[in-house]
Amino acid sequence: MENEYVEDEFDKLDIAHDGAMNPANFDFVDYTMMQDPHENFDDIVEQKIFKFKYRQNADSLETYEARNRRMISRFYDRAKQRDPILE
Repeated sequence: MENEYVEDEFDKLDIAHDGAMNPANFDFVDYTMMQDPHENFDDIVEQKIFKFKYRQNADSLETYEARNRRMISRFYDRAKQRDPILE
């Protein structure tokens, strides 16, 4: 039995392992910098979101897994502080 979600996750892993989609391989050009000499805060937030969204492609598998575990652990820690019933 095939599970589409699981297949998609395996595809993402294969693409990340290949390294072809690593954001470091691309030169992103901000076309708005020609009209606006200072950097907009929205652009900074968008860059952070982009890096977070595609971190699997930028990091090694070990680094990605370690950071993901740390992110989930910190999420649960914050939830416990906010909602003491979760302990």
